[in-house]
Amino acid sequence: MDTVVLTPDNHILINDEINNVTMLDASRKLAEMSVKLPDDATITIVLDSPGGSVIDGNDFINLLESVPQKIRMVTLSAASMAFSIFQHADERLITPKGILMQHRPSITLSGNFNTGEVESRLKLFTDITNEQVKHESQKMGLSEEAFRTLTHNELWLMGQDAVNKKAADSVVKLRCSKALLDSVLEGKIETIFGVFTYKYSACPLVKGLFDVKMG
Repeated sequence: MDTVVLTPDNHILINDEINNVTMLDASRKLAEMSVKLPDDATITIVLDSPGGSVIDGNDFINLLESVPQKIRMVTLSAASMAFSIFQHADERLITPKGILMQHRPSITLSGNFNTGEVESRLKLFTDITNEQVKHESQKMGLSEEAFRTLTHNELWLMGQDAVNKKAADSVVKLRCSKALLDSVLEGKIETIFGVFTYKYSACPLVKGLFDVKMG
């Protein structure tokens, strides 16, 4: 089993919900890394995400398809829209205990109904979903009908089973370099009680927050 070693500057980490903030950050890092590397280089993206926005994830997929470098993704966890992003990698790697999940998308719509915005927005989401199903079913060697049946009540796969079902290409070990283990990142979250700051390890294998403070 091969091992992928992460250093502070050799990968892009997506370890949160797929939304406009996280995709903007990942897109900026991907674009910057791409222009600095030769076209025949490989860019590594580590996924640990519960999924999220179809629109924001679709925008990131557009960028993925535009960069000339090979995209290698290593998954710790990729559900829903993160699963869709994973299926657009040139090389889909998963850790032995890594988890994939795909299901029928759910949306919340608002606006004028009866030949109004709701129908127009629903068509957009339907078109995006149909394209996702077409691509993901092809990657897994399934008919679109078989893929829809398989994911109807959620498809969960782990490690080697994901490879056996063709949702991933191979299983790899993931390891963080000492420099990455020594790196600490900071973040903040706004709540009804105020703003909280926190720190967390730059190594995606080390989960959890510490030094949480208010203000």
